[in-house]
Amino acid sequence: MMTADLTITESMLTRMANKFEDIQDQVGTSSASLPISVDAGVASSIIIDLMETLDYSGTEFASQCTHFADNLHSLISQHKESDKEATLQFQKLKEQINL
Repeated sequence: MMTADLTITESMLTRMANKFEDIQDQVGTSSASLPISVDAGVASSIIIDLMETLDYSGTEFASQCTHFADNLHSLISQHKESDKEATLQFQKLKEQINL
């Protein structure tokens, strides 16, 4: 049996966030360009209902992608701030030791 440690890097999270932003853009553009009417009697009502559902679902999915990407960017930013704070604390400790 093999085991390994999982390492999640900042660049990996940034790529994930960027990918979700790209998906959001693509879905938002695609769903907005869907036709909203057709001429086919009773079938047109059914088709329009399906298209509206797809438009709503696509818009909601795009919104969720945006939220997910924003959360990832926020986590990356928080990590950087924590890392900076830890570095400052070590520098202060080093200065105290050298006194």
